[in-house]
Parts: sequence; C-alpha cells; structure tokens
Amino acid sequence: MEFPVVRLGFLKVLQNAMLVFDRLEWSLPAQLILKRQKEGWDEEFEMEKAAYAKLKPLQGVFVPQFFGELRYENTRAILLSDIGGACLATPAGSLLEPPELRRRLNETLTALAEFRILQDDVKLDNFHVVGEKVVAVDFERLQNQDMHEDDIARDVKGTIDWLLRLYDGNQYCFWDDGFIKVDDRLE
Repeated sequence: MEFPVVRLGFLKVLQNAMLVFDRLEWSLPAQLILKRQKEGWDEEFEMEKAAYAKLKPLQGVFVPQFFGELRYENTRAILLSDIGGACLATPAGSLLEPPELRRRLNETLTALAEFRILQDDVKLDNFHVVGEKVVAVDFERLQNQDMHEDDIARDVKGTIDWLLRLYDGNQYCFWDDGFIKVDDRLE
C-alpha cells in the first residue's frame, strides 16, 4: 500500500490537523508518512498505535518512528517517519541474494518477536530494504501476542520461509519482464 509522502513544511501540512502527541517533538524529519485509518478499522488502528508504543526501542532501526496520532480531513491518522529504501515487492527491492535477505529478515523479525509483535498480514509490501537492514511496516493486524516462545520461534522461521518464497517468485517475474538482470558474473 502506498502512503502519501508529506513533503511540505510541517506547519503547512498539518495546519488543518489536530495533533495528539504523547510527547513533544521539536525535530521532525524532512519527509513524513501520513497513514490514514481505513473506514471501519477502529480496532486495527488502535492495534497499530499500541504496536508502535511497544516497539519504541526499535523505532528508526527496524520500524519507522511513530510521532503520534492526528486528524486529517476528518479521518484519524498516524504520523510516521519516511523510511525510504526499497519495498521488497518492487524491482529495486528484489536485488538481494536470498541468503542475505533471510539474514536481514531474521534480524528484523526476531527483534519484533522479542516484543511479542508478529504481523498477521505477511506480504512483501510490508518490508523495505533500507541500507543494511530490512524495516517492517504495517502493524494493523497482529497475531496472538500470548504465544509460547517455541511457537514464536517457529512463526518467525515460517514467516521468513513464506516471504522468501514470495520474493523468489517476484524476482523471477521481474527478471522475466526485464525489470532486473542477472549478473553475468553469476551465470
């Protein structure tokens, strides 16, 4: 899902928005993401806010920074940092070798699991390659957070395996459609 990138000055963008911050932020990034609540998704919206609160120590590393809730055009929204990078579902995000992607996904998903956050909407769109890390987004739908440690470890592995199968299929399609090329040195 694409979210609008806020490129205007902070005051211009939010002049019609009522901010509800849990802390005062004086230094905001140059670009922000305004993620609006989907109609009828009150519970999911609250779940996402709660997930960002739990993941505070990981913000800016494995998840975007969460700046708070606001109302924009009569709709609730959250304000997040723009993580940049490349979505795994795009040609630019499909350039990693599978073992490297597995390592990065394991690092990210293990960090999330330490806070009992396991995404239920597992798809390539919810992960971005940012520098040397994979950053997770979209926490509207989460799995049962009272899982046993063994179940969590099994779920992390299963999620990584699933994402790698999707990634492999995407890489092939992008290669077949001419969006990415195989390095001649690897042939």
